[in-house]
Formats: sequence, C-alpha cells, structure tokens
Amino acid sequence: MIRLDDLESSTLVLVGFGTEGQGSYLFLRSRFPGKRIGIADRRHLSQIAMPAEIAAAVAQDHDLEMHCGDDYLSCLPRYRAALKS
Repeated sequence: MIRLDDLESSTLVLVGFGTEGQGSYLFLRSRFPGKRIGIADRRHLSQIAMPAEIAAAVAQDHDLEMHCGDDYLSCLPRYRAALKS
C-alpha cells in the first residue's frame, strides 16, 4: 500500500478522470499544490463531464499533464505511481 507521504516524491498519474478521478485530482492538488500530476483518460478533455470549478482548475493548472485518446495508457511507464478508481 502506498502512503500519501510517498506520493510527494513520486511521479504520479491518475488513470480515469470521471467523478472519482476528479475528486482525487482536487484532493491531490490541495495536498501537493506544485506537484506535476498526469491524468490519463481514453476520452479527450472536451468529452469529460465536470463541474465548472474543476474545468477551470484543470485549465489553469500548469503542473498538469494530460494523456488522452486511444493510446492514453502508453504514458504509464513514465510514472512511478498510478491511481485508478
């Protein structure tokens, strides 16, 4: 099991950006404001339903790396930790 403290020094990707992935993003961003975080989802960002607050946060997040489309899982080797809901 991974601890939150371990995530601070790890490269991290969230796999899936539905409701649970968005909640995880908000939590991790509040805990690690300047951390580089990846999000991997088969859908493109414009196809993902999300509240306006989350959409605005994602749009302004310069420490966020999006991996979208059919080959979204090809990014996984670049990360040490992956969170999937």
